[in-house]
Amino acid sequence: MAAALLVAFGALVVDFGNTVEFGGADLRNRVVGSRLLVSGHDPYHFKWRQGMSERLLDPNGSPTNPITLTTATPALLTLQAPFAWIDYKILRVGWLAAQWGLLLLALALFSRMAGTPAKARAVWISGLLVTASPFWRLHVERGQVIILFVFMLAAAAWVLHRHSRHSAAIAGVILGFTVALRPPMIFILLPMAIFREWRLLKGAAAGAAA
Repeated sequence: MAAALLVAFGALVVDFGNTVEFGGADLRNRVVGSRLLVSGHDPYHFKWRQGMSERLLDPNGSPTNPITLTTATPALLTLQAPFAWIDYKILRVGWLAAQWGLLLLALALFSRMAGTPAKARAVWISGLLVTASPFWRLHVERGQVIILFVFMLAAAAWVLHRHSRHSAAIAGVILGFTVALRPPMIFILLPMAIFREWRLLKGAAAGAAA
């Protein structure tokens, strides 16, 4: 565990350096997309012109391409909309902190479901070591959002693990909202349909609609 914590601390230092040095292309397109959304523009078909606010300009985009670089769903852009007009440099560092926070929260939830202290430690060690992987380096440097979906899956699993009266419905809402944020996640609902977990599916429908 001590070695894993040391590795994670080193990874955080590297991530902070990358965050300061690089622009975070994936974060940038979500930020610009959310700004276009709250400004009343189409975040997927918008061409910046002279005289417009530079906050609506994605410097990575092509002036000849009629489609923007925005790859986030309307639900994800709406989720980010309250932070749209914060200065990008602040958002960049803020999202670094959020990515690490979501990772640690996900590990905390998974460890709570591990069953034994030894398995819980194994969850923490393996999860912290992930921060040294090329996948995590790229995730943070580009400002990707996959860790948000990992956290939401962990939250849904933890709710189900509690076996309360409304666990299935609440977990379904979380999963449905995750599908709205990332449509390919809909395949996670297939086992629920096969095993006729109707409460989960109804909750998922409500979450996606929300």
